[in-house]
Amino acid sequence: MKKLSILLLSISFLSACEKEVLIEGPAGPRGEPGNANVRSGTYEVSEWVYDELSYNYVGEIEVPFVSEDIIANGAILVYARTSENSYSQLPITFFPMGYSTTIEVVSIPGKVQLYWYDSDFTRPVPPFVNTFKVVAIESYELFVESGVDSSDYEALKREFQLQ
Repeated sequence: MKKLSILLLSISFLSACEKEVLIEGPAGPRGEPGNANVRSGTYEVSEWVYDELSYNYVGEIEVPFVSEDIIANGAILVYARTSENSYSQLPITFFPMGYSTTIEVVSIPGKVQLYWYDSDFTRPVPPFVNTFKVVAIESYELFVESGVDSSDYEALKREFQLQ
C-alpha cells in the first residue's frame, strides 16, 4: 500500500507540472548590414585652424562612436581621401615640392583631431585633403585576429562589412 501511495503521489505531482510552450512570433525587421563590433563613417573637415605656435593646421571631426573604451581597448583607424576613389591610412606624408607635408591623427572621446604640418616647420600649404573615413573597432584582438592589412581600406571594408 505504501508503494501504491508513493506511486500515486508521484503521478499527481508530475501531472500538476505544466509544460512551458514557446510560441515564436513574427521575425523583426532586418538590421543594417555590417559588424556590430565595428563602426565607421565618412566625414568632412569644414575648417582647418592654423596654430602659429606649432606651425600646423588643426581640423576636428565629431565622431560620437569614438569612446574612451574603444580608445583604450580597441582600434581607431583614420583614412584620408587622397584621390577620387582611394583612401590612405593616417598618418600620411606627401612630398609636394622638396619638403614633406604630414597629416597625423589623435583620437579623443567623441572626436578625432587632425594635424597638418610641413617638415620645414614653416606655415604649411593650406590643407588640400578634407574627406576622411573613421573606423572604430571595439576590440584590438578582433582587429588582430582578422588578419586584415589596416593600410588597405578596401580590404578592411570587405572584412568588417563596412558601408
